[in-house]
Amino acid sequence: MNLDANILEAQKALTEKPLNAASAERFLILDEIKDKYTGLPQPLQFSHILGELLSRVSVPVEAYDLIAGRIVDRKLTEEEEARFQAFLVSPYYPARLTLFGSGHCSYDWESLLKLGLPGLIRETQSSLEAHRGDPEKEAFLTGAMEVYVAIQAYMHRYADAAEEKGLPALAERLRLAADTAPGRFDVALQLFFIITLIDCSYITPNPTLTLGRLDSLLLPLYRKGLQEGTLTEETAEAFITDYYCKNNLNMGRGEHQLGDASNATTFERILNFDAPQYLLLAGSREDGSPAVNELSLLFARAIVPAFKNPVAVVYYTPGMEKDAPEFWQTLMEKALKSSSMMIYQDESCVRSFTRMGFPEALVRKEHLHYGCNWASPFVDSNTVGNGPFAFVYPEVLPEKEAAAFREAMQEELPDHLRSVPKTGYALWRHSQQPYGELDWPVGVMDALNELAAREELGEILSVDDLYAAFFTRMEQFYEQRAASVRYEIGLRKRHPALLLSMTDCFRLSSIRHAEGSNASGCLFVNAPFRMFGTVADCFIVTDELVFRKKLLTLRSLLTAAAADFKGFEKVLALCRGVEKYGSDSERSNALAERLAAGYIQIIDKFNRQCLENEGFYLQPGLETDTWNIKLGALTGATVDGRLAGEPFSMNSKPSNGACTNGVGAMLNAMLHVTPMGMTSGALNLDVQPKDFPGEAGKKMLGALLASYFERGGLHAQVSAVSVEDLKDARIHPDQHRDLRVRVTGYSGIFVDMCDRLQQDIIKRMSS
Repeated sequence: MNLDANILEAQKALTEKPLNAASAERFLILDEIKDKYTGLPQPLQFSHILGELLSRVSVPVEAYDLIAGRIVDRKLTEEEEARFQAFLVSPYYPARLTLFGSGHCSYDWESLLKLGLPGLIRETQSSLEAHRGDPEKEAFLTGAMEVYVAIQAYMHRYADAAEEKGLPALAERLRLAADTAPGRFDVALQLFFIITLIDCSYITPNPTLTLGRLDSLLLPLYRKGLQEGTLTEETAEAFITDYYCKNNLNMGRGEHQLGDASNATTFERILNFDAPQYLLLAGSREDGSPAVNELSLLFARAIVPAFKNPVAVVYYTPGMEKDAPEFWQTLMEKALKSSSMMIYQDESCVRSFTRMGFPEALVRKEHLHYGCNWASPFVDSNTVGNGPFAFVYPEVLPEKEAAAFREAMQEELPDHLRSVPKTGYALWRHSQQPYGELDWPVGVMDALNELAAREELGEILSVDDLYAAFFTRMEQFYEQRAASVRYEIGLRKRHPALLLSMTDCFRLSSIRHAEGSNASGCLFVNAPFRMFGTVADCFIVTDELVFRKKLLTLRSLLTAAAADFKGFEKVLALCRGVEKYGSDSERSNALAERLAAGYIQIIDKFNRQCLENEGFYLQPGLETDTWNIKLGALTGATVDGRLAGEPFSMNSKPSNGACTNGVGAMLNAMLHVTPMGMTSGALNLDVQPKDFPGEAGKKMLGALLASYFERGGLHAQVSAVSVEDLKDARIHPDQHRDLRVRVTGYSGIFVDMCDRLQQDIIKRMSS
């Protein structure tokens, strides 16, 4: 089956779409109807506005479509651009009080497959009868039911368009997906994609939706189709490939974390412009046996290296390299083409969640990867950042209740936030970071300054004192973060059915309990140890130069750093000469391991309290995204030899230039840190294609990664691009439109990235 046209369309959308394209129909219709349903409860505003939007947007179909679903992204006219700019600053934008986004989460795809939209309607009707007499729950469930009906009508419009295009098989597929519980592989994929399209294109800015464990979920339908003769391996792979194609059409250009309106489409113009969707493969079953199967192989084979979406998240299980050799070698082939793919060690993820107290069988079956390198123990677990925050509740409550809610917000505000001159979302965001907008490298510098003052008073100190001072700060911060989460969740639970989001419509538990997913289930807040490599290096350098060799005092080391090492070149040389985290030296490994263990011990302490008493947990990980660049630019020099303004270390990877003894030594060093209870922590494994040529190269990379994961390694994502090509792309961008690299949990087109991110990628791939 020839899919050249499908793939070409997706590639062109990723590389040729105008930088300032916008989802024109979406904003024009929303701007027109934004006040139409004022006065209704928010769940009914949500369903009415979404229903009208889906009834009016275009339903484009092409003759080569196997899976239907597109939006209209184009450059706006001058008049439309003026309306768009006014729309951005209107009180309505970005529909914060109506079309609530619900990104960085997963839907209950298993229940959707089992019930279909008609089954979800029946479940909602049943729940509605059970909750009669509660106005908020009645509105919540009525809104959800109207959402399902609106989606059905939208799919029927698509079916009619397919019929008119002369595609009766596609029309039948769409109608079956709308009106039945899918009994066919192709129908299920079509239903899943339409739901994804609606969320990612019409509702949620930066949706970053997890698409589920489709190789396990769709396996019975795949085998049934093969047995009945209605499906072949070739046609199944073709449907998967077009499903992949469609996940790239609703994107824009540029990179979202360091980009802005001058060099990126932005989420204001196209909601999904640079958001990764995560497709999960392999892993283990409830009994612990490997879940990799023949459909896993098809999903791997169908990966198109030129695509950004979906990101294939592969869960490695012990022995995968030998037990599923074709699958593993296919993954290595895709990795060496810098495909959008990452590999997590299943056992490490499972152990991290079971040590918190979650049931092992459930974790094995359902644990998930969410956006921004987060993890979840099961489908009904949500990040506290998902869905509407409590600060918007007064905006939709009746006046008397709103006044009481605002009063409760002030009375219950944690002490550490009372002096913050911020309100609403800004207040919540402020509570998420230690040291305001900086982070743990600033924490270790503060700890060193405290110790320097004690040293000057004649106290004899050791690295033990540095750990104690640093962990005291860390524990105080996570105590404050737990208090912030407790405050937020407590407010939400006062009105758990007040607000409806798209996630609620596709979480069966939300429907049965008539409670929003942002106020129920098991909630978590991301609590990463950011810039771990930089902090570890500060410990290592201080221990070596001050406590062990006594070449410097704490004050002299800090004085040099405060001067950005200007005039202190010998001190800088000493700092940079110490073998750091990633070199695999015995001392650096021991100090980094102790740092990670202390962090996990603190998180464990809070999780025992929070899970048992309040039903939420702090999620441990080594995650930065590109904050290492943004925050590094704001921070002065640190004692590891990093100069002012330079990036910090990224995610779980050692600092650029620290891995002086090769990739193998770096992976060995990381094994002292990542298996200790982390649920996430991305490793950008940057390789030069010339070092892994042909079939031998695939086997060599496969053996390297398998060895790493067999020994407990947590994560790896491969960028296989030559540094020479990256440097040339900065000079001749039009000749390298297809050059892609891994950023953190997502892929980016190199020439569409901002200058400082390009420079950082070249530096990290050169070190």
